[in-house]
Amino acid sequence: MDEKILVYEHASSGSLDQHLNDVNLTWTKRLEICIDIASGLEFLHERKLAYNDHLISIVKDLYNEGKLDEMVFEGTNELYIEPQSLIIFKRIAMQCLNDKREERPTAGELVIQLKEALKIQWFWGLG
Repeated sequence: MDEKILVYEHASSGSLDQHLNDVNLTWTKRLEICIDIASGLEFLHERKLAYNDHLISIVKDLYNEGKLDEMVFEGTNELYIEPQSLIIFKRIAMQCLNDKREERPTAGELVIQLKEALKIQWFWGLG
């Protein structure tokens, strides 16, 4: 069956960037959100479903403007971030910004790396 499905954004409670400013949103919760997003993308990729890839351009714009850290860490207490967890997160995030799609990690690779960052965060009791 060669069926195509159109997936588009529906943000009934507001967009993600609006919620990232919440001071109650811990680093652990942010990692969990990233894992959920990556898992959703993996689901779409595995089924070859079409979706709007504009998130990459938004993130690249924030990175180019020097505002990516502000978006990711706004309201987060850095004392509760395990450094190795952050290193994994930043490494995979930088790979996602590659201009060449074939050099970006797959959604499955994202899920694996983000789960590793979360596991490290939990291991040190900072979850």
